[in-house]
Amino acid sequence: MQAESEDPEERAKRVEQLKAWLIEIQQTGFNYAHRLCDMEDHKTAIAINSENYCYWFSQIRNYSLPEDNLEFLEKFLNRLCKHFQEQIKVDLRYLTPAQALFQQMIDTERLSSYAF
Repeated sequence: MQAESEDPEERAKRVEQLKAWLIEIQQTGFNYAHRLCDMEDHKTAIAINSENYCYWFSQIRNYSLPEDNLEFLEKFLNRLCKHFQEQIKVDLRYLTPAQALFQQMIDTERLSSYAF
């Protein structure tokens, strides 16, 4: 094995490098998890705001005059709100599995540092 034939100074450098990577990966993994939580919060906020918007739009529609053009309000709800909700769902489906990779990298770095 390479680690056994390595001189002690080189080995110490590698251990310190692994420790530094472990700290960096842990911080990156924490930041990544925090961003995923933020996205979940945004998804929830958009869903609640969409429900509120639907309610108030129906109230406006009930009190509007026949000649009032409310199409732009309905377009906002049907296009933008739904678009943002779908985009966040897609992003979360894509990004959530990578969170497990951060944990695997952390575990691998820990095992590597113990090997030295």
